[in-house]
Amino acid sequence: LLDLNLVNAQQVKAWMVQQGAEAERIDVVYMGQDTDLLDPRRYDRAQARTRLGVSDDIPVLLFPARLEPQKRPRFLLQILDRLRQDGRSFLCLMAGDGPQRGLVEATIRKHGLKDCVKLLGALPAGQMPDLYAAGDIMVLPSQNEGIALAVYEGMAMELPIVAAAVGGQPE
Repeated sequence: LLDLNLVNAQQVKAWMVQQGAEAERIDVVYMGQDTDLLDPRRYDRAQARTRLGVSDDIPVLLFPARLEPQKRPRFLLQILDRLRQDGRSFLCLMAGDGPQRGLVEATIRKHGLKDCVKLLGALPAGQMPDLYAAGDIMVLPSQNEGIALAVYEGMAMELPIVAAAVGGQPE
């Protein structure tokens, strides 16, 4: 009954067509971000890192996501454990909360990652640009996604993105 459906990824359009929708009645409109707000030149990286207690000589990985199975925070911790075992120095800032918080905390303890993973909890949206400014790489190993808002934010802040190639993420 709709004249036009707007979706945020080619992957979603393909799924809708597969379900029987008419392709010519679906347009893809990619989400935008406020690139005035998410402009890395507006933020002082050194000050952002100082506020977080992070020295300038350590790589900072940023996981800006809910602590839930879809986002795979425990899988990320396995990757971080491997990096640590390989002798890599880093700090991973996990900005988010959710039902797997207790499991994430237990996994950090189990693998001895307390010194290289900092759980920040859920942060207000206004604090995220400063957090992106402090980071070196954004990591999002999701099990499934459309296209994560965090990917758009990370790209706007000119961070390299390491994300699972699922759903609309490759777009």
